[in-house]
Amino acid sequence: MKRISIFVLFLASVTLIVVSCGTENTPPAMFTLTTSVTPVEGGAISPAQGSFDEREAISLQATANEGWVFTGWQGDVVSTANPLNLSMTQNFTMIGSFEKRMHALTVDVEGDGTVTETVVQQKTTDYAEGTVVELDAVPAEGWMFSHWEGDLSGSENPLEITVDKPKSIVADFFTLPTVGTGSVRSITEDSAQSGGDVTDDGRSIVTVRGICWSTSQNPTLNDSCTSDGSGIGSFTSTLNNLSSFTQYFVRSYATNSAGTAYGNQRKFITDSAWPRDTTTEVVDVTNPATGKTWMDRNLGASRAATTSTDPHSYGDLYQWGRAADGHGKRTSVTTFKLSSTDTPGHGDFILSPYSPYDWRSPQNDNLWQGVNRQNNPCPWGYRLPTQAEWEAEVNSWSSKNVAGALASPLKLPVAGDRDVGNGSLYNVGSHGRYWSSTVSGADSRSLVFNSSNTFMSSTLRALGYSVRCIKD
Repeated sequence: MKRISIFVLFLASVTLIVVSCGTENTPPAMFTLTTSVTPVEGGAISPAQGSFDEREAISLQATANEGWVFTGWQGDVVSTANPLNLSMTQNFTMIGSFEKRMHALTVDVEGDGTVTETVVQQKTTDYAEGTVVELDAVPAEGWMFSHWEGDLSGSENPLEITVDKPKSIVADFFTLPTVGTGSVRSITEDSAQSGGDVTDDGRSIVTVRGICWSTSQNPTLNDSCTSDGSGIGSFTSTLNNLSSFTQYFVRSYATNSAGTAYGNQRKFITDSAWPRDTTTEVVDVTNPATGKTWMDRNLGASRAATTSTDPHSYGDLYQWGRAADGHGKRTSVTTFKLSSTDTPGHGDFILSPYSPYDWRSPQNDNLWQGVNRQNNPCPWGYRLPTQAEWEAEVNSWSSKNVAGALASPLKLPVAGDRDVGNGSLYNVGSHGRYWSSTVSGADSRSLVFNSSNTFMSSTLRALGYSVRCIKD
């Protein structure tokens, strides 16, 4: 029994020694980490690579270069975590992705125009950091580029900008001002008043404004002008040193950095230096049959006719083509001296008992005609009727005589005429004789009516006839 126990003990000891020696010689498992960056200039990864023990904890850190941003991991693990914690239970291949940092570039427009090349008016676009964008401000027709505002300044155009952060740009455009011309009033023989209203400065300060005038149409700063302040708003102007009994054209103006803008044109005639005809009140009357609007009374009359022989409705008697210079008064003095100009320079009734029986020598067929209607005695907006316009009125009468003339919307009285040879009044209370603007050879056409008849007639221009004005 003693011998067997010793042998068993010996075998156990040997086994323990063998097992213990085998455990101490087994090495731990190792795994490899491999990393890369895309694009290569985007940034770096730490640790970049290496071998690690099984189950070793690794913190993978992506660091973006300036102007770049980390977007996530690809490879054996897909994630956007940064840092990314890994447990080394296998070999890992990891890719760190980067992209250029993006910034918004906002371009707005003040005025009328666009910004072209890569950015368009009122549009926001994102650009990678460091992108160079050329901005070209393109004015709309009639506008001009002024300057940049916001993250740009100055007036250089086109201009390059580097997008290294969110930026906002404003392109400022400007144009001519908007100005209107006021009515002409307070007219004398050598002065008048007008004015204007600057309603829009065109996005540029109005430095000067006023009125320009000339005897030719469309006056400019090269003609006579006033200076009546600056900025927007209304203003009043006084026109001085005018010539008497002369037609003038006036326009307002306003100047800013884009240039000078002009308002609508108006025209007027200065008073004559001699007595003028009595100012006639303007009251409109319209014939529904023709649709034409007339003054309701003769020039020089104090009222519309109440009867055919109402003396207050007779008015003045004009020689054909003469202005309202006072000669039409029934009591104006007479002279035999013919005029060589369109404006005789006096208010005398010019007698002309010899052919061609005209107060002007040589004759001028252009008086009371055309756009300017030289010597037009009617108020602004009115003129002498043509023969055709008289005929249309007569065709609407109830009868072609004195009664029909009075019953018509115009209520024409029998005001008579003034003789070409001695200046005496004839046919007052029996005949109505009214000028038209129509020329007939050396004569001019007129409307004539009496108790039994109405007709158009070729008439000596030096005769004194009534004038009834029609609206333009």
